[in-house]
Amino acid sequence: MKFVWKNYCKKYIETVDSFLDNEAIKYTSCDGGFNAFYTYWHNELGESKFWCKVILIENEPIAVISLAKAPDNVFTIQEFIVSPKHRGKGYGSAILKELLICSNNIIGQDIIIAEAVIYPDNFASQKVFQKTGFIYAGAHPDGDALYYRYVKNECAKHYDILIDENNDPVQDPQPLKDYMDKWDGQLFIDKMKLDSTKNVLEIGVGTGRLAIRVAPYVKSFTGIDISYKTIERAKENLKLCNNVNLICDNFISAEFNCKFDVIYSSLTFMHIENKQTAIDKIASLLCNNGLFLLSIDKNQQKYIDIGVNRIEVYPDNPQDVTEYLKKAKLILVEQYETEFAHIFVARR
Repeated sequence: MKFVWKNYCKKYIETVDSFLDNEAIKYTSCDGGFNAFYTYWHNELGESKFWCKVILIENEPIAVISLAKAPDNVFTIQEFIVSPKHRGKGYGSAILKELLICSNNIIGQDIIIAEAVIYPDNFASQKVFQKTGFIYAGAHPDGDALYYRYVKNECAKHYDILIDENNDPVQDPQPLKDYMDKWDGQLFIDKMKLDSTKNVLEIGVGTGRLAIRVAPYVKSFTGIDISYKTIERAKENLKLCNNVNLICDNFISAEFNCKFDVIYSSLTFMHIENKQTAIDKIASLLCNNGLFLLSIDKNQQKYIDIGVNRIEVYPDNPQDVTEYLKKAKLILVEQYETEFAHIFVARR
């Protein structure tokens, strides 16, 4: 995780109170000091339904957040205060995103649904919450505030469930690995033209089924996936590779600080609704002459159903993909088929 999360306690009272400038007091319930707010809710709800965390970066406290859990398992973000000198620098959205994605590690609970109440003129907070997936859900009954609501991505929930069931393609017996190769396989990897100078990105890294065959042969490997539990399993599977960076995030909204020589994705684009946006972003992340390899499922069903969980997907077809590549100004170098997939190799 990017941040260090500590339980609020006496050692942080003075520091957190220093966050309470006029702006913070205006938009919170902490005009009597944060510790008074904390003490009330801690006594009211207890440790099983109330959490308060101080967030640090490089040993410096930069924010505090409190949340409560209702009987219906909906979490309420009660107060979220970033220190004055760290506001407007992206810390708010980054902290909130990490909490939602890594909640099991941070509070020992999986946050599926969360709510927040924000004043209508608190535009900065509205922007932070919207950026991390909260949407406007209506006016507060008192009429002086707005409800915002977050619901965990169904795709992330789906793959979290698979990990809970110990479904890990990296650990599959060879016959199952051979079956999965019918969507990509060694030829797909060979088309990447990997070597020790290449920086590579995989979109939808999963538990590392392909990454484990790519990362050892490149300069750096970055994998992104929307499922936290899947990323945690991938970290375990790839722990022997010291050139790996794994990110739990939505590719569309994730921020990258470098470009890549190779970007690839297999069995993931069916989960992306706005495919042109995704391919445009891929084009922007490729180095000049960089390669993009995409494997799309031939299956045109609009749902994945594993019995306990059913999620909507967005099937791909070759004609549309060709057009997306063209609009993104990527040159289609090669297109071929496997038993279960259409595969595209494009160059920037």
